[in-house]
Amino acid sequence: QKLTVLVDLFGQETSVEVVLCAPKRGRDGQARGLASFTKRGMTGNLSRANGKLGLDGALIVIRELRKTDLDSVAELWLDTNRKAHAFIPAQHWQGHLAMVKEMLPQAEVYVYEEAEEIQGFIGLSGEYIEGIFVSGKVQSRGIGKLLLDHAKGLKGSLRLSVYQKNARAVRFYQREGFEIHCEGLDESTGEKEYAMTWRRK
Repeated sequence: QKLTVLVDLFGQETSVEVVLCAPKRGRDGQARGLASFTKRGMTGNLSRANGKLGLDGALIVIRELRKTDLDSVAELWLDTNRKAHAFIPAQHWQGHLAMVKEMLPQAEVYVYEEAEEIQGFIGLSGEYIEGIFVSGKVQSRGIGKLLLDHAKGLKGSLRLSVYQKNARAVRFYQREGFEIHCEGLDESTGEKEYAMTWRRK
């Protein structure tokens, strides 16, 4: 069943066509994402971000990865890693690009899209966060938090590894309720890292 609703956010109104559907249920039996929506040919699960308007009035969507996204998402992965991890040689990331493009379709990936442009994404393997990646031109706008909140809504607990030298990322995860569980070493780079965990309370 389809409904057209008028969403009033940030003092602006937009019509969103909502498709009512049976809720997905997590392992704990609780309902997740109660609806999906379509607008301008886009589809996706409703999250806290979906249905909102960006500063320029464009619709914000968090949705699952599509095959047509692979090139732009892989390039975003490469660019973000180079900039966030300047302490690791750039060729390390370039050397893993082909493998990442191969693995993306097999992973659980959600993209953040605004004005039909992918500006960030989060990759998951079960409850493990492979990474959160946000385009440099839109960082510090809360996109990483929205992606993380989307994952928190799907999982009862989350874990990740983050390089100790990436102090900005460590602070971000601590601010979002993650705790350092232990320290380790990434053998592929020789860099020390933290293993961090989060659990829904």
